[in-house]
Amino acid sequence: MPWTPAEAKTHKKDLTGAEAKTWAKIANSAYDRCVSDGGDDAKCAPKAIRIANSAVNKQRDSKMDREMLQQAGLGACLAAEPDPTFDDGENDDDACLSGP
Repeated sequence: MPWTPAEAKTHKKDLTGAEAKTWAKIANSAYDRCVSDGGDDAKCAPKAIRIANSAVNKQRDSKMDREMLQQAGLGACLAAEPDPTFDDGENDDDACLSGP
């Protein structure tokens, strides 16, 4: 390899510039790790592409979740709790769960 951000867009459509850089970095790292573990190109290249695609998808989902919370007026919940949708049944500062 290594993959470049420009090549990333051939493996995952609609990447922003920052996402393409992230994709390339993750794919190259995953490929190198696979090869160092004894894998060959036929196994490691597809695996690295899948890992990079998945990582970018998770990053997009996380960004979308944060944006939805902010639009709902729950932006303070992002810092207050690791998972603002989690309700442990306790009545300890559930302001994030009840909304503005």
